[in-house]
Amino acid sequence: MKKLKYFIPAFIIMIIIFMFSQTPAVESSSQSGFIQTLLQQVFHIHLPTFIIRKSAHMSEYALLMLTLWYGFNHTDYASIPYSYGMTLLYACTDELHQLFIEGRACRLFDIGVDGFGACIMLLIIITFKKFIPKKDVE
Repeated sequence: MKKLKYFIPAFIIMIIIFMFSQTPAVESSSQSGFIQTLLQQVFHIHLPTFIIRKSAHMSEYALLMLTLWYGFNHTDYASIPYSYGMTLLYACTDELHQLFIEGRACRLFDIGVDGFGACIMLLIIITFKKFIPKKDVE
């Protein structure tokens, strides 16, 4: 039971992803448009909305992968396979959830984008894992 505390960051990221997915399509597009305008006016970067939306998907699931790895890294389970598997499972359930939201859809492509974001984080974790000291499992 003490080890559940290490999963709190992952639960927070899952709630944030759920809240973003709960947003109807019109409002979600408005949020993406705001980010697009902000990037153009402040940083003079012109990105299509599609890139902004898919970058958000990748970032959310990269963070989820990292926080799940952190949680599993403090348990008796193999942290990398479990965290990647749970991230992909959550991506699938999130897309199914969007079937019930006005204007949203379940897209296999988005699951792939989510998985790609998790994969990037997986590579980062593997690359830097040798610099992170192994903690004794409590």
